Amino acid sequence: MSLAAIELNDAAVALARDGELLSESPGFALMEEGTLLIGDDARRRARLEPRSVSTRFWSRLSNDPVSPATPAGVTFADLAREHVSSVWASAGEGVDGVILAVPGSFERAQLGLLLGIAEQLSLPVCGLVDSALAACRSPAGKGLVVHVDVHLHGAVITGIEASQTFRRIFAHDIEGHGLVQLYDEWITLIAELFVQTTRFDPLHRAQSEQAIYDRLPLWLSTLVAQTSMGIEMEARDGGVHVFRLMRERVVECARDFYARLTADIGELCSGRPFALQLSHGAARLPGLAAALQPAADGPAVTLPAGAGALGALERAAGVADADWQNTLTLSLPRDVIAAHGTVETTR
Repeated sequence: MSLAAIELNDAAVALARDGELLSESPGFALMEEGTLLIGDDARRRARLEPRSVSTRFWSRLSNDPVSPATPAGVTFADLAREHVSSVWASAGEGVDGVILAVPGSFERAQLGLLLGIAEQLSLPVCGLVDSALAACRSPAGKGLVVHVDVHLHGAVITGIEASQTFRRIFAHDIEGHGLVQLYDEWITLIAELFVQTTRFDPLHRAQSEQAIYDRLPLWLSTLVAQTSMGIEMEARDGGVHVFRLMRERVVECARDFYARLTADIGELCSGRPFALQLSHGAARLPGLAAALQPAADGPAVTLPAGAGALGALERAAGVADADWQNTLTLSLPRDVIAAHGTVETTR
């Protein structure tokens, strides 16, 4: 039986099949001259046409209309359906069943809409599982595992009790501040530093602003491992503007967001020791692991890209069912939880 899994994190909706991550696609949609661009195609034009881009159709999944970014009558669910359709195309032929891995922020009505979208697209859904539970890597012994994931417009903190089983005991959604807002703050910082050091303002032209937006993920992941890096931008006259970006400045922009995550984890855990696990996207934010680490019991574990989708396939025996009846899996046998991941030092 050939299985696929889709992980619904709007920062990178991931599809895996037969144990392999096949694609990741961000939750961006943009109407351009009557044509809908979705995923990376839309993201690559997000700063060129900011009034035409939509990034909230997953966090606000509903039948409410999207306005003014899309034509009248188009709903958030319509955009989500087009996104799933685009992602599903990478699965190829011959898939017998698909597992949907969903974040703890999804409400019951949103799960119903998601399943309706899957039915419209003729997806052979055979299981539904909490994405943090599916992604979880087995720590040594028993206790609490805290999984942190960052989305486009928020974050989700999930608590998983490790005993004879793995069971989700809480899912806490932080709304209103996610990657979109962080990227805005970091782009503003980079633009200010360019002006201070070179007198070049990259926000003066949409093309140079888009260039920063495109390169920012690579710069951020570099600054997780390095304290500084050189940033270059081409000038209109063919020259090159250069300055050095310090990690501490990037971390300072995100300090309030990191402090909110730290405080909420402290309240949710009520003084209990816990193992910390970061999604691939969360671990690529400079300084986040260092901010969260002091409260954790041991070093943070960085999960691989698409861990929710890959984990759903690894744990298919505890999730997929030919007679599945639209139930959400919130616990799994301990023996089907794989023990792997990367231990990260904090920076």
